[in-house]
Amino acid sequence: MLWLCLWRLRWRLLGVPVIVLGLASIPFLVDPPDILVAPDGKAVAVRDPGGVLRVSGARTGSYVVDQFVDEESDPPFDAATLRGGTRCDPNACLLDSRGALLVSHVSDPLAFAEDCRKANIVVTALRAPENCDAPLVIDAAQLERTGAEAVRIDLKDGSPSFRIETDRSATLRPWQASNPLP
Repeated sequence: MLWLCLWRLRWRLLGVPVIVLGLASIPFLVDPPDILVAPDGKAVAVRDPGGVLRVSGARTGSYVVDQFVDEESDPPFDAATLRGGTRCDPNACLLDSRGALLVSHVSDPLAFAEDCRKANIVVTALRAPENCDAPLVIDAAQLERTGAEAVRIDLKDGSPSFRIETDRSATLRPWQASNPLP
């Protein structure tokens, strides 16, 4: 754009194809998160193996769900699509994620005993027990420090690794509360 503004001659129009190429490449450069966790942990969105976002813990049309699906190219707006593939009982919901990983969204402490053994990722608005064996646990204590979280799953060498982006940075800003991250 600067090229188009600075030059007055006709050859300034050579900047137009570069702008078009840049705009056309945006969808290929986006790396959407595999798991989105609301700041309070009561809602979770998980990208299933087919790339479709599935939601647990929030109703369709709620502010949280709207935020989850805001960046989706083809957002699922009906409840059946958002909840598809989600298996729930009164204590927790299980969602399948990329790489055949199992995500458990725990809503009752009774579910920790089973889901900490079975799931690869445990997300809860409660405080998880110290002996939870899941490779990744996102609980109330962590969310109090970090706020909302976006998790990207890297499947290299057969074992998953997780890249987590948080709502709050580790560097305390003047406008933030005085509880810095560890």
